Amino acid sequence: MINSIAALNHLRESDPHKALSMAGKEFESIFAYQILKTMGDSISEGLFGSGLASEFYKDMLFQSVARSVAETGALGIGKILEGHAEKLIDDKGFQANRNIFDKTCMAAGNGSRQA
Repeated sequence: MINSIAALNHLRESDPHKALSMAGKEFESIFAYQILKTMGDSISEGLFGSGLASEFYKDMLFQSVARSVAETGALGIGKILEGHAEKLIDDKGFQANRNIFDKTCMAAGNGSRQA
């Protein structure tokens, strides 16, 4: 997830529409991961047992599932965000909405930051 976020800074200059699509997918991936992690934390030992190794494997599983969810757009959150941001770019021009675009990319790059 993080490697592709670093590419957003470069991509937003050359192709802002593609950067928005990428940011939407990254946001959906982070969102799905947080849902899965919260769900996993509420379950007792279960399939993986307990201990540090089980936490490591659960985290890997959650990241993998979150990436798959984002790639398929299963939750639809990324597309919704992308659609709203596209309207800002198309209606008023990219430069006029640069701050909003930057905040959207930053929010996708760091789940704890607010847009």
